[in-house]
Amino acid sequence: MIRALTFDTYGTVVDWRTSVLRELEALGGRKALAVDWVRFLDDWKAAYRPGMDKVNRGESPWTTVDAIYRMRLGELLVAYGISLLATEEVEALARVWWRLHPWPDAVPGLRRLKRKCIISPLSNASFIGMVELGRSAGLPWDCVITAENAPRSSGRRCCVRARLPGQIGMVTAVYATAPAPERPGK
Repeated sequence: MIRALTFDTYGTVVDWRTSVLRELEALGGRKALAVDWVRFLDDWKAAYRPGMDKVNRGESPWTTVDAIYRMRLGELLVAYGISLLATEEVEALARVWWRLHPWPDAVPGLRRLKRKCIISPLSNASFIGMVELGRSAGLPWDCVITAENAPRSSGRRCCVRARLPGQIGMVTAVYATAPAPERPGK
């Protein structure tokens, strides 16, 4: 019997693309910046997989996706010639990933699932990032599992640690984030 469900969050529970793009476009409007924000966002998001792959191969020290996105944002601001932003504005923009909007059916669906299961994100984002995203988007998590409190883990490994072997599921709408089947003891 499934007792807990962990969720890939970006894309499955929240609409990261529309949320971030709206904030970038609003910033561009306030600062009169003529930037191809779709391209900027694509360049920003593209840092995720190579950054996490380097961490997973041991080529880079352990870090969260928040740190990868923050570093890439700094590079992109220079590459796109955006120099009008105060430090506070850059930091607020870096935290846009904490203010994403849920898909219209996400919160009601999570509330229904929560009646029968423990629900939690399982994310490479920072712990504070997932907590703030949960608050901002109204996500009714029972707990928050991130790479900071369960480094290099899958839902199954977290479940074994929580004494729920075979009783946890991973929910994802993104094929690349689905964990490969694991053998017992791995």
